[in-house]
Amino acid sequence: MESTASRILKLYEENNHAELSKLLSSFDLRELSKVIRGQEVNGQSGLATLIRAVIYGSPCDSQQGEERRIKVYKNVLKTLQRELLSNAVASDIVGLLLIETDAFSEGSLVELAKFYIENIESSSGSDATAGNSHWLQLFPKLLSSISSRQKIVVDNNEIGGAEYKSCVLKQLCGVPWSAELAVHITTMLKDVEISADEMGVVLERVLLLLSQVELQKLPALVYQLLLLTTKGYKGLALEGIIAFFDKLDTKANKQNTGADSMEIEEDKINVEQLRQVEGTVALYVIFTIKQDQEPGREYIKYLKANQQTPSRILSPFNTALALSIAQIHRFEEQVLGCIKGCIIRSFRESEKQRQSEWFRELVPDDCEVTKAVLQTVRNSSQGWDHVSQGLLSLGFLLMDSYGPKGAFGSVDVPAGYHSSPSGKACKLGADILLETFKLHNAVRGKILDEILNRLVTKAASPADHYLNLLAAVVKWGATVVIEWSQKVRGVFDCLPLLPESTGHRFLTAIQPLLKISMPLKDALMVVLRKTLFSSHMESRKMAVNGYLQILKNFQVLGSMSSSQFSQASQASQSSSSWFSQIQADVHTRSNPKANEALCLEIVSSLRRCFRQQSEIRMLLYQGLPEVVAVNTQLCCPLLELLLNQLMGYVESKPNMPPLLLTRCTTQQGEQVTCSEPLAHLLICLLQVLEKTYKVPVSDKDEDEDEDEDLKVVQSRCEDFLLSLTQRVMKCDLEDFELDKSTDFSGGTCLAVRNSLCAQLLVGVYEALMEAAFYRGSYSQENCELIVELYNCESNLLELLREKSTAGGGGKKGKAALAGKAAAAGKAASVAHFAPKSVLSLGFLSKILAGLFCDTMPANSAGLAALRGCKDLVKYLVTVTLHKLQHLNTDHRLSPTPDVFIYSSNIAKSLLAHYIAYSSISGTETDDKIEKSLLPACIEGFVSALQLVSSHYKQRIGEFLDKIGSRDSDTADDKVHRQVKHLQQAIASILTADLQESRFKEMVHILNAVAILSAELNTTDQNYIQLHRWVLRLCQEHCLDEQSLAKRLLTLLFAITSRLSSCAPVVLQLSQDIHIQLKDIDEEVDIQESNTFAMVTAKSAAPAALCVVLQQIDAMLDTTDWVIVRMHANAPTITDADASPSAQQDNMEKQVCMQLGSLLNSLHELMQAAVPFGHCQELLVRTVTRMYGILTALTKYYINQYTKKQGHMCSRFEKLVRLSATHLTKQVYPMITYIQTTQSKDVQKKTEKAPTKKKKDNMVATKSRVVKENRSVPNMIFAVEQYERFLILLSKKSKVDLMEHMKLSTARDFRIDATAVQVALEEQAEVTEDEQDADEETEHVADTQPAKRQRTQQ
Repeated sequence: MESTASRILKLYEENNHAELSKLLSSFDLRELSKVIRGQEVNGQSGLATLIRAVIYGSPCDSQQGEERRIKVYKNVLKTLQRELLSNAVASDIVGLLLIETDAFSEGSLVELAKFYIENIESSSGSDATAGNSHWLQLFPKLLSSISSRQKIVVDNNEIGGAEYKSCVLKQLCGVPWSAELAVHITTMLKDVEISADEMGVVLERVLLLLSQVELQKLPALVYQLLLLTTKGYKGLALEGIIAFFDKLDTKANKQNTGADSMEIEEDKINVEQLRQVEGTVALYVIFTIKQDQEPGREYIKYLKANQQTPSRILSPFNTALALSIAQIHRFEEQVLGCIKGCIIRSFRESEKQRQSEWFRELVPDDCEVTKAVLQTVRNSSQGWDHVSQGLLSLGFLLMDSYGPKGAFGSVDVPAGYHSSPSGKACKLGADILLETFKLHNAVRGKILDEILNRLVTKAASPADHYLNLLAAVVKWGATVVIEWSQKVRGVFDCLPLLPESTGHRFLTAIQPLLKISMPLKDALMVVLRKTLFSSHMESRKMAVNGYLQILKNFQVLGSMSSSQFSQASQASQSSSSWFSQIQADVHTRSNPKANEALCLEIVSSLRRCFRQQSEIRMLLYQGLPEVVAVNTQLCCPLLELLLNQLMGYVESKPNMPPLLLTRCTTQQGEQVTCSEPLAHLLICLLQVLEKTYKVPVSDKDEDEDEDEDLKVVQSRCEDFLLSLTQRVMKCDLEDFELDKSTDFSGGTCLAVRNSLCAQLLVGVYEALMEAAFYRGSYSQENCELIVELYNCESNLLELLREKSTAGGGGKKGKAALAGKAAAAGKAASVAHFAPKSVLSLGFLSKILAGLFCDTMPANSAGLAALRGCKDLVKYLVTVTLHKLQHLNTDHRLSPTPDVFIYSSNIAKSLLAHYIAYSSISGTETDDKIEKSLLPACIEGFVSALQLVSSHYKQRIGEFLDKIGSRDSDTADDKVHRQVKHLQQAIASILTADLQESRFKEMVHILNAVAILSAELNTTDQNYIQLHRWVLRLCQEHCLDEQSLAKRLLTLLFAITSRLSSCAPVVLQLSQDIHIQLKDIDEEVDIQESNTFAMVTAKSAAPAALCVVLQQIDAMLDTTDWVIVRMHANAPTITDADASPSAQQDNMEKQVCMQLGSLLNSLHELMQAAVPFGHCQELLVRTVTRMYGILTALTKYYINQYTKKQGHMCSRFEKLVRLSATHLTKQVYPMITYIQTTQSKDVQKKTEKAPTKKKKDNMVATKSRVVKENRSVPNMIFAVEQYERFLILLSKKSKVDLMEHMKLSTARDFRIDATAVQVALEEQAEVTEDEQDADEETEHVADTQPAKRQRTQQ
């Protein structure tokens, strides 16, 4: 054999073509194959030359020569498959065959193509070709040669070369590929010219291969797939890749949760390896998009097309991919905008699912947004550094979208905003940034930098969410954050410029940093000391808050004596800081000496606040009790400090009035202000004194002196308060120069000063009442003292009320009186401290519990004295109500655990009193004061319940336990028990003589029912019973008071929507409203009876009508949401089953049924004689919205027919017919009626105007009417659009949907036949009169000449 190969090579080298051909012809094909195989084994270096010699001696013009070429080609392919050759030899041979491929005849090309397909099919499941791709490099050239031939005969059939190439590709995609060959075949296909149709087939085949390839080989296959998409279908490839990895993630999650415990061990996924593969794939996608932006644009289209399906967009892999692509500047804004919009939409969808059972059944919750996005953050810890920057951008984008925006530096966040979709999205953004901060060290500095920059640069916007994030970051790792302490120190310089609330919360957030960094603490102390003397009030408030925060967090472990405080006070007056001379260990978390020195210096600095404005002092007085509650060792110095301050405003001479009220005011020019909020000072002293009794007594000998000092100070304070109370009680108003002769008019500085002194004295009375209560609790003597103090306060308020009425203080005087300032004229406007009650919530909680719940015999005498003063009881309840309402509305307040306890106790007391004195207990009172107290009691209970449900959602069960539930009850049973009590209250009101004064009580009770109903499980029988009760209440009782009817119907719709569709209830209410309002055609007489007794002529409009229209609008909005989801759920190419699902058919059916019922409801309302004004406007807008939803549904079916994905259901045809007969038919009569009522209203208002102004009034009224009724043209346009798309759908579906539609030919004007007939008759009468007049004129003219002739004769 070796000699034969040598002979062939020798003849080839001699270029002896004839002899070489003759020699090769002497061998049969088998012998030639042996020669080639022998050369493979013995010498690879000469194999390429041997093959070149054989081809050279085998001309294609002879059949035998071509057969030898084909044999050589096949042998070479088998050799390359076996991977016996080196890369250099294999490349040389492949290059030779590529050149000679075009020389093959058509038949040979067909044979070689079949050989390739057979080899690929036979290689499936074999490792023989693993890692080898040389033999596949010849296939693209083979297909190119086939495509270049005009005609090819295949199985005795003649077809074109390009057509046969397509057949070969389809055969290739039809045979099984081994996982080892998948990457090589995909790589090979890049070099093949593929048409769009062929590319679709190839791409589908490659996507199916993803599930067959091992995890570690997936990145290579995906990369080759992305390169292959340069020929087209880039979007489809990305969609397929995303869908595949989403399935892998779902499988891995089930595996981790143990859902597939029976799964075969070999099929389990290595999660760590999967995350690495996903990260690599994302990098390949980014690289591809950087090279060619077309895939990026296709990905943006994918995001926008699937934005209505959060489960596709917010899957962990796709979120990571999107955030990676967002690194490319061109796509950053679009990608992040799509992700943000999808997140907010998902939260909105969840809210609708919670509120509507109908929507929940049609659109199930298939995506937990927070869980999915945070899973992406956790996955990014597996080396996904390319995702971290995107996470940071997304997190801050979500937080920046938080609102509402501030105006003029004032920001008001509505109650419940944090639970809104935007609030939840902001919370998710904060969670993303917090988790990213924990997992990625590289972006920690950037996150802190962005947070601090936003605090400084966005001072006019809400900053609570940034501060909460900063606090969470610092709490998680203060030692980590301290590395960037320089950034924090940079904010210190801007503290005086920040709003007071922002600076306060910022200092609260960074307290853990101050404990571990002495330089940071020193820098803050310097800034606070400078800021305390700032010229801006807000800056000084921030400094005081900062000092108070430090006092709370740096606790003194040992006791502090008054002597230490005195020394510190003296040292603080020196030029250098006494604290700066204290040496402390920076790394010690709790250094007693350093803390003690720090606190003493701060307390000394705070003494300067006693010489500043009343706002600064009030802030200090409100914060010191909180400081003492935490840092108990400061009780003694603070008590002495407050006592000394208070004694400066108390007359020491016993025979003089005890209070120096004029010293508490300051006059600067013509302006008089309050300089010392005396009542707040008293309350602060009292609360600090109360905290001192809770300080544990030390057992150490060295602390005994300090304990004695504390007892001495306590004794001094008690004696002082008792003495002050007794002296104030002995004084009349005349002793304070406040009597009937005192000027409160507000016209002079003296009058303003008198008003301020009166306000201060009112506060002092309240503070002394609280002091007396804590001193003697419910003793008879103490309670009588409280009553006497209240009588003194009441006398002063009565005096101010009389002076306000007599002096004509007007609204300002009344407003001040309502706030217990009771000052007339300009007094309220010049007073710079809030004239609110100084009584604490804790005191109110305790005294109300005694008044309404205490039955102990020992307290009976004292409580009888308190209960006997009905005005005092009413006053305390009113003040409590105002306190609770303030806590509910002031977003800046952060409720503490004490507030929850006080609110629970107050709610229990108020509810107990309401039940005891209302008709529920069967002992209804006849006392007018008690009856007037009941609405305030139930309103206070509702305010406490609302406060707990808003700020203590997780403790609602504990709250219900406190007000009367049993500990053994389930959560639903606890709620239901309270609901039953409220139902009994409603029933007792209905059985008694129903007066208008009781309607307000019912509204508050229904508010409480609404809050509690949200805590019930909708599947529970208790919820169903509640729904039946509310429905029966509406149907059987004539509750036609406007506010009550609105509240009751709103509650009915809220409860019904959580159980089922509200459409039947809306239809019945619409019919009742039509009955009560009468028909727009006066000749139509409606004889039907009401279904709902509460709908009467009084409540039908605007109360019931507005609520029903709002509910219809809400249901239309929900329906529109479902239609959008129907568009999103349309089958896609990558779906395994691209046919309309049963769920899609059910959605279409339910939407048509819902719209049909709402259409019937609007049919009733459009026929009703709706009164002119807001109700008509609301009705027209709702009808316009209905046409918009009908148009959207029509467009959906047009899209289905355009894509050939489905057809319209029979219910839609019925809906179209119903819209023609019940909606469009009533549009123009309704417009005519609206214009008629408008004309009457204009005429009525014009007649009332003076004669000279009638013309101007007519023009102004008409202009206003035209401006208010722009919604009518919008409705006409909506009708036209609906009809336009119906015509288009009729053409596509071949169904005449316009059969019952009557198109209007004139839209700009309407001809009223009746009006025309009347006008014609009037014109005919005028014509006859004119003719008669003409005849008379002619007759007179004829007779005049005759008379003249007779006269002449």
